[in-house]
Amino acid sequence: MLDFSKEIIKIFCILPCEGKRAGSHIRALSIYKGDRLSVLQQSRSTGETNIWVTEKKIVNGDDGGNVVWIKFMTVSRPNFPMLVRHISTSYFVDNNIYGKSLVLCCRSKKPKEAWVYIVRGDLCKKIKIDEVVCDFQSSVYVPSLINIF
Repeated sequence: MLDFSKEIIKIFCILPCEGKRAGSHIRALSIYKGDRLSVLQQSRSTGETNIWVTEKKIVNGDDGGNVVWIKFMTVSRPNFPMLVRHISTSYFVDNNIYGKSLVLCCRSKKPKEAWVYIVRGDLCKKIKIDEVVCDFQSSVYVPSLINIF
């Protein structure tokens, strides 16, 4: 977290997957329900993908000390992509009347193509995106965590 008022960078909260050996997993951060955080972690050896979400809203002024992570879902499918470090990956998770869902947008290594994967329960759908430049960038912006004076 960047504190603009003091011009310092500080840890907001500890991720639920922080105990894993560096380099053994790929991780991505996203937003959940607009006011919570989610973390996707994929094992580089098994391909198993775990997603955690914060239990409660992240509110303005929160120092992250009370953040509780709960496991949202696990994806372990043979047709799910292996994510690549340093290549943009963007994802979205939802929990609605149809169940828990994951929508993942990522780039394949060879050939360089953009894909969207939709996972819900035992189903996994793969959709190629033809009109996207394959060097797309993604980032996470959480305006509720930033105080502007």
